[in-house]
Amino acid sequence: MKCNNLVRAVALGFIAVAFSCATAFAQTTSARLQGTVTDPSGAAVPGAVITITNTDTGLVTTVASNANGLYVAPALPAGQYSVKVEKTGFRSAAREMTLQISQVAVVDFKLVVGAVTQSVMVKGGAPLLHAADSTISHVIVGPQITQLPLDEQNF
Repeated sequence: MKCNNLVRAVALGFIAVAFSCATAFAQTTSARLQGTVTDPSGAAVPGAVITITNTDTGLVTTVASNANGLYVAPALPAGQYSVKVEKTGFRSAAREMTLQISQVAVVDFKLVVGAVTQSVMVKGGAPLLHAADSTISHVIVGPQITQLPLDEQNF
C-alpha cells in the first residue's frame, strides 16, 4: 500500500512539473495591433473595416470595429505594416508602422466626415511605450549580438 502511495505521489509530481513548464514557453513570436475608431466628436464608429497589410510579405488581415469602436488584430508577424480604416460616410485613414516581436501596438483612428474617395495618410512609428500591457522588450540585431562579451573569450 505504501508503494502505491509513493508511486502516485511521484506521478502527480511529474504531472505538476510538466504543466508548470508549459508557462516557461509563453514567449510569443507575433505582435498584436489594437485600438479604437472614433468620429470627430469622439463617438465610437462601429463596423469600420480595418485592413492591415504586411508590406514585406503582402499578407492582408482584415478586422472590423465593434459597437464600442474597438478592434483587435492578434497574431501578426513582426514587420512593416500599412493600416487602412474605411467606413461609409467617412474619409479613409491610413498609417504605416513597424511591429516588433511580442509588441502590443495601440493605434487609434479618428475618422473625418467626408466623401469615400478622400483619404488621409499619416506616417509614423508605433510609440515606444506599451500602453496595452506592462512588458518591456528590446530587439537585438546582428551587430549587437557579435559585440556581446562571452565567458569563453580569452582577452
